[in-house]
Amino acid sequence: MARTTLKYKNASEEQLQIIRQCIDKLAGMGEVDALRGLGFSVNGLLFNADEDYRREVINRVARSPSKEHLEVAITLAGKYSMDALEVWLQHTTLQNLTPASLPPNTPPQQAHQRIREVLWPQLRGDDHNALISYFSLLKSLDEKPLLFGLTAAEHIKLLKKAKAASPELDYKLLLEQPAADTFSNHILRIIRPETVGLLAKFLRSLPPTFKIPVPVNVIYTMWLTKYFFSVPNLAATNKKWMQQYRQCACYFNKLSKNDLLVFVANTCFTRDAIDRVPAGTRNLMIMQAVDYCQQEQENDFKFNKNACSDPSWAQVGQELTRWARFLENYYSSTIQGIIDTSGVPHDEIWPEIEMSHGDPDTIVLCASQLVMQGDMRASALTTVLQCLNVDARPEHVFRCIAENVYSADDIQKLVTRLTQYHNDGVKFSDDLLERIMQKATECGLPPHKQISLLSLSQKTQMHDSSDLMKIAQFTADLLRAEWPDSGCAASLTDEKLLSEEGRRETFAAFSQDADTWQRKKALVDVLVCWPPTRDGETRSLHCEYLQSLLTPSADHKENLVLIKLLLRRPLLNQEEVQYLVENAPKEAAINAIWIVLLSNDEHDKEHILDLIARHKETIQKQEIEDDLVKELLDANMFLRLVATPLYTTVINYIMNMNQDSSSGEPSSEYTIQWATNELIKGNFIAEAGHLRLMVLGVPVPLRGFSESVIYVKNMFK
Repeated sequence: MARTTLKYKNASEEQLQIIRQCIDKLAGMGEVDALRGLGFSVNGLLFNADEDYRREVINRVARSPSKEHLEVAITLAGKYSMDALEVWLQHTTLQNLTPASLPPNTPPQQAHQRIREVLWPQLRGDDHNALISYFSLLKSLDEKPLLFGLTAAEHIKLLKKAKAASPELDYKLLLEQPAADTFSNHILRIIRPETVGLLAKFLRSLPPTFKIPVPVNVIYTMWLTKYFFSVPNLAATNKKWMQQYRQCACYFNKLSKNDLLVFVANTCFTRDAIDRVPAGTRNLMIMQAVDYCQQEQENDFKFNKNACSDPSWAQVGQELTRWARFLENYYSSTIQGIIDTSGVPHDEIWPEIEMSHGDPDTIVLCASQLVMQGDMRASALTTVLQCLNVDARPEHVFRCIAENVYSADDIQKLVTRLTQYHNDGVKFSDDLLERIMQKATECGLPPHKQISLLSLSQKTQMHDSSDLMKIAQFTADLLRAEWPDSGCAASLTDEKLLSEEGRRETFAAFSQDADTWQRKKALVDVLVCWPPTRDGETRSLHCEYLQSLLTPSADHKENLVLIKLLLRRPLLNQEEVQYLVENAPKEAAINAIWIVLLSNDEHDKEHILDLIARHKETIQKQEIEDDLVKELLDANMFLRLVATPLYTTVINYIMNMNQDSSSGEPSSEYTIQWATNELIKGNFIAEAGHLRLMVLGVPVPLRGFSESVIYVKNMFK
């Protein structure tokens, strides 16, 4: 039909339309054959009949890496009314995307915009060659527009540097201003010892528009920490750790002063460091960092002779020295012994103290947890604070506890610990006790369980009416709790306890029925809190109760605990002390001596010597506690005891205190040398010589009176 029409030129308009359709189909079949010839599988019928299928085939041809295929796809796009620019953007080989290959009549600005919108999300940040081609294409279209604050030409220069610094560097990540964690994780993943220098140099040279979220020196610190701990567990020997540390030390000149402290803290005072690196090795590592600080300080002085040397390196060195001393003290036999007996597992709380590298606030907080969770007594707590050079007293620790308890059970445990420490000789301020009482009330602790806090108060008198009312309320509540079936307890009122007469009657009624330890302890608690209450014009209720604790048939060990609780502070006058001493039976002689010592009476030495003289035989048969010996020595009675049965006990105590210390240092201020000097000052020459000969291990037959005197005389020579 087409040939006839062309020959005779006599076709109608309808015939021409049919002819055009036939020609289009013939041409379509030719295109299908051409695509098949290029290696593409094409369904001819669908290609001519289905527009979506035809669009898919053309895009598939455009995505081919061949430049020839791209040209064919653009031609077909133009024929079938497709957006030729969008087809062009389907091409996957950036090197073939040039201005010359753009579809005809495509505006450069439109191409520039669509290239940024379509191609940029498809590119990988570490495909530096593709990114260079991308920016080269944009540059060829238009050099002026800024991309992420830089021109295309500037991006090309930076990409070449990035490729040289690290083939794995994600350039797109740098441009998109990532979060600090994302950025640092990526850099730490790709950084290598052989590339760390180039990569750091590249990051430092980046224009301000990049806004790196983590400074380069911090990256150095993080990488050095990661590199240090890259030692396999099987190869983790002291020698290997030091070798690894020396390799890290080569990069110290890249770190700031603060970064050096962070690195040392990361490698010596983290959980990984504690679990993997021995303490001695870590101490040596810290001291090498101290040596580096000294070198830097000397270099600063050498190259800046006319200027004042920056003291910062010296300060860093001093801080690191303090850390090393802390670590050494922490692993001393003293602290390790306390850890073993603290009642807290080694992997709980204690690692937090070690990781603090001596920070006072952290140590006080951890110590407060040890007190509440373990069996940390006053002497152990004081030793820990002193050995770790923390300028804090037990009161600071208890104040920290008070601020961090929020339940009645915890506040009850705090009150118990507070009482234990007070019994151990620790004094607490009234301000702290009032704060704990306030917290106890907030937590719903019953009043009768708070009265022991009042008994710890340093106030000698309660002048405030509110104080007296509080004591009366707490006393009544305590007595009702301990004597629930007593009629006296049921009828007891707060007002009755506000008067001396009422307190005397109450005490007399309840003391007759104090048949258990808990009830006796309750009476001690109320007596300590009560203002001085005298039985008529003579003795106080405190004195009367103490007299009842000194009876011959009493349990004197149990009563001694009550005596110590009752006399936490001196409450007796001189006449009362003398009365108790004169009427003390021989069975209670030791407890009577305790009463004299705890009362701080001005005639205490005479009273004690009188008790020892009257009950000499009984005292010789009793076992004397070390606490009593120490109290006697603290009262300056050493020389007065030479002629008494207690002298041998005192000497044994002094010798034991000098032998029990595992560190080789005396664990008490009362040393053998001190005792010898005191005896010589008191002209007890024979006793001084006998003590020295006994310490030297001289047999008994060879340390008689004459030998002892001669030995002391030779000492002076």
